[in-house]
Amino acid sequence: QLGLSYKNSRELNKIIDKQLPSHPKFRCEQIVIAGEAFVIFYRDVIECVKALYGDPDFANFSVFALEHHYADKEQTVWLYYDMHTGKWWWDTQKKLDQHKPGATIILIIISSDKTQVTMFHNKTAYLVYLTIGNIPKDIR
Repeated sequence: QLGLSYKNSRELNKIIDKQLPSHPKFRCEQIVIAGEAFVIFYRDVIECVKALYGDPDFANFSVFALEHHYADKEQTVWLYYDMHTGKWWWDTQKKLDQHKPGATIILIIISSDKTQVTMFHNKTAYLVYLTIGNIPKDIR
């Protein structure tokens, strides 16, 4: 006996659903494009951003302040290695500070990928991934 707190996968799933932090729920809709019906599953983008922003696992790593890093002592060669070190973020943050002092940027990153989801009938899905640029690239 392993002394586990569950007897089967259904009990384990109940424990996971009740005890782990929840994430935005999936929604399902059917859309019609050019006469062809498609079923889509999605999550609300704003809810996803809030979940990432408020996730305690990322709290110690998330970046909200800009940084400059230089390759030389004279600070003439600016190093760019992550979004918060880039010129666009700096310029945009300065403009934001003029209108709303103390506000910060939450950069939304969206990407997509075609994925085979079954070995039968060559079914594919076009997954859309979302994260925020405030989470360093080596973590996200």
